[in-house]
Amino acid sequence: MEGTTFTVYRLLDMTEQEMGQALDLYTRTFTGDTYFKAKLGGDFSLLPILGRASLRAALLEGYVYAAIEDKHSDRIISMGIWFAPGTRPFATEAQRSLGYEDWLKKLSPEAVNWNKHTVSDVKKRLLEPMFTAEELRKGWWCSSLFTDIDHRRKGCARAIVNKVAKRASDANEFLALITSLSNVLNYEAMGFEQRGTYILPTLFGDIALYVLTRDDKKDQTHTHRDRLTS
Repeated sequence: MEGTTFTVYRLLDMTEQEMGQALDLYTRTFTGDTYFKAKLGGDFSLLPILGRASLRAALLEGYVYAAIEDKHSDRIISMGIWFAPGTRPFATEAQRSLGYEDWLKKLSPEAVNWNKHTVSDVKKRLLEPMFTAEELRKGWWCSSLFTDIDHRRKGCARAIVNKVAKRASDANEFLALITSLSNVLNYEAMGFEQRGTYILPTLFGDIALYVLTRDDKKDQTHTHRDRLTS
């Protein structure tokens, strides 16, 4: 895979072929993941249904970016799902009608309660205090970022992040995400900084989650100040 080149696009819609590729990539990436195990109530067969609902919701009211291999113009090798300030995944009836409600019906009552109440309650109590009121209005939150295993550490995810960071910076906003410890170093290499951690209880045990942010506008301000004082 050495020498692979790619181009990052924002997808405004997806063909069924593209959706199939994306769901295959999504499923291979997140099968076995501790957080998704909790989200799915332990049933990973429901992962493609969640993935389709997530992509359709983001196409409607969020942002979907894909890194597409130049050599094979129809091959998606990395994807990012993002929501701009003022929006979030499945927050509206329009988003939920695109597969989310059907997915919920397949979960156990315990998993439904965890998704609808536990996650949001913990975020409100432990995550939101990490940000000022102004910051809570300016964050571009990453819902998912996933790359084909043969194309990892080749700059695909970084290129997607940089695209979104430019959009956020131009609006005086910043990027934010939640991840597990195993991914922290990867995101720090992309310019993110740790904001804090919190514990999320699940049906399968507690999960330690890490909150990271990237604020390119802040870095530009510091550079400008450095030039003025040098």
